Amino acid sequence: MQLLLLSKLRGEGNKKPTQSKPKTKKEYVTLPSSAKTWRTYKLNVAPVAKNFDLTLTPAAFGGLTYEVLGRPQANVVTINTSKGKRKIFVGPDTDAKIFKK
Repeated sequence: MQLLLLSKLRGEGNKKPTQSKPKTKKEYVTLPSSAKTWRTYKLNVAPVAKNFDLTLTPAAFGGLTYEVLGRPQANVVTINTSKGKRKIFVGPDTDAKIFKK
């Protein structure tokens, strides 16, 4: 009885059990080492060949992996490169792999 009273005075009896938040897995895209270049597009243009402004070189690095920051349209993801945020095409006809971890 005294221990119960002491723990209530200390506030130990009023603690609610903590609920752990489910960890949301982040999405990543890997550009394969077999790709010599990969076109990137500014965020404000359509991702079509005539609009590309920068190329990545996955083959030079044994492949490249980026966190997916968004999916502005089907088969297009937004990534953050050393030159800033860019869009890349990752359609089924490419060897890009999207995964979560």
